[in-house]
Amino acid sequence: MPHTTSAIKHIKTDEKRRVHHKTKRNIIKALDRKIRKGIENNNAENVKEDISQIFSKLDKAAKTGTIHKKKADRKKSRMAKLVARIKKGEATPAESVS
Repeated sequence: MPHTTSAIKHIKTDEKRRVHHKTKRNIIKALDRKIRKGIENNNAENVKEDISQIFSKLDKAAKTGTIHKKKADRKKSRMAKLVARIKKGEATPAESVS
């Protein structure tokens, strides 16, 4: 248990921050799954919209400290590569999802 009042306040703010960051991470994960499902179903127009949306969410999450900047860059790079490979026809959608 915390002994000082400032430690009690830190516990409260840490809990609020944890919940806030968790919701942001869940939104990013949901968009990731949505893009992969769209690639699997060859739904190019929806994937294009979702890619720009997830890039924006990743940048904002990295900016606010929810995730590390390099993790955001890595996720963006891998997602862009995946979409590019599908557009070129190098990989089948089933290969990319696994």
